[in-house]
Amino acid sequence: MLNDPIIIETSKCSLYFIISASIIFIGIGFWLFHKSKHQVRYHPATIKGISIFIILFFLFCSVYGFYRVTGKRSGLIIDREGIRDDSSETMSFIYWKNIRRFELIKIHDTKLIGIFVDNPDEAIGLGSGIREKLMSANYRLYGTPVIISCVALKCDVDELLNILLDRFSKLQ
Repeated sequence: MLNDPIIIETSKCSLYFIISASIIFIGIGFWLFHKSKHQVRYHPATIKGISIFIILFFLFCSVYGFYRVTGKRSGLIIDREGIRDDSSETMSFIYWKNIRRFELIKIHDTKLIGIFVDNPDEAIGLGSGIREKLMSANYRLYGTPVIISCVALKCDVDELLNILLDRFSKLQ
């Protein structure tokens, strides 16, 4: 049983929402661009600049959503070696030997799972660019650089915490 990996898939609902909302905002951007020459309140170049920014930003969001929907990445894989989180951009892989404990973190009405590791600076150093910045922010705010959110997963926070605690206790 410990040799079998537990795979928790990503939820596609939030990705479909991102794609749909992005397409709507791209349409709004094109509408603004078209209307920029017919209004007198703001300079047309300002409206065109804002509309181009809206179009490009939400085009990026929709491409990212399509990439994640059609991608082969699993959400979360829990195996004998450790935990691989492909559902977020902050964590990639944490070995069981580096984990000290798990803790439920509540932010307003959202529950997250904090994974406290032996050497937080080492975990932060494994990331690069924006991932490193996000992990540093997590560490400053919550005391751990590694946080799992179940928003993008097909799993409840409490269920995932029980799975992690069970696997952690069996591997210790």
